Amino acid sequence: MSLDEQDSDPLGALCARYCPWVYGLNWCGMAAVLAAVGGLVAANAAGISRRLTDGEGDPKLYVVLGCVFLGCGVVLAVVGLFRTGQSFEVHRGGVRYRSWFGKREMTWRETGEIFVNKVTHIQRGRGRRSYYTIRISSVSGCIFLGRGFLSSVSPIAVVQMLKLHSRRAVTGDCDDIRVPARMHEESDFRDADPRDPSGPPRRKKKRRPTPPAGIRTPFDEAADRLSAGEPGAEVEAWLHSQQIPAPAARAMVDKALAQRIVRDETPVDDELEELLRQARKQLDAGAKPERVERWLHEQGVSPNWVSAMMQNLREERL
Repeated sequence: MSLDEQDSDPLGALCARYCPWVYGLNWCGMAAVLAAVGGLVAANAAGISRRLTDGEGDPKLYVVLGCVFLGCGVVLAVVGLFRTGQSFEVHRGGVRYRSWFGKREMTWRETGEIFVNKVTHIQRGRGRRSYYTIRISSVSGCIFLGRGFLSSVSPIAVVQMLKLHSRRAVTGDCDDIRVPARMHEESDFRDADPRDPSGPPRRKKKRRPTPPAGIRTPFDEAADRLSAGEPGAEVEAWLHSQQIPAPAARAMVDKALAQRIVRDETPVDDELEELLRQARKQLDAGAKPERVERWLHEQGVSPNWVSAMMQNLREERL
């Protein structure tokens, strides 16, 4: 729908349209298969009877069976065609429901109640499944979205759009359905200027505050302690005493040790470099990190250096 058409629409700009035409086409496809099977059975009733019962059966039974298949195909075709003609639209100023039998629309000012009903079936071995129905009523009429329609679209998305644009409370079994903040931002942007092609504003990423120059952090102190030869376990215990959580303290020790291994600029011991190259090759071949770490321990590498080497390898693979 173009902007000019949206401006001329009495309900205002279109926000969302829900149409189960794919669902309807699936039903039409099943109807065609059933009709084809029923036609074949009815047309070849005498031959089927002769082959299955050695000519002693009644072909009329298979004619009736074929007609039953044909009847089921007709019913599925009618349902499928009905679904392809259905649609539900949420506009800035109201809602509109279309079908082959006509259309119904109402503005938000006319809307009296929006009620959501949820039925949950729990079956052993199959888990649970929820079905929704939505009734939008006004003085002049009612729009009812049944279980079949909402099963072929996203009922959660429909409820979210109604909560976002209806300007009134949506009651019933929908308290657990929340409208994401992103949808609010996009809605506010369109209300401000719907013709702006730049799209909705993007959220700014929050940057971590950096400490002022000259102020030493616990990580700097941990790195100095490791450089002085203090064991990693003692440095990690010291970080605990500084009210730093265990996972963060372990990560800080690993990072500080990893910084001592410079991949390309600082030459390292030839034996250690060869072990690092072999560990990298094992990871590239699909070996699990735990197995590579265990192999490094078997080669006589200290736990601190194993942690540092594995941290380097993880950063390389990111």
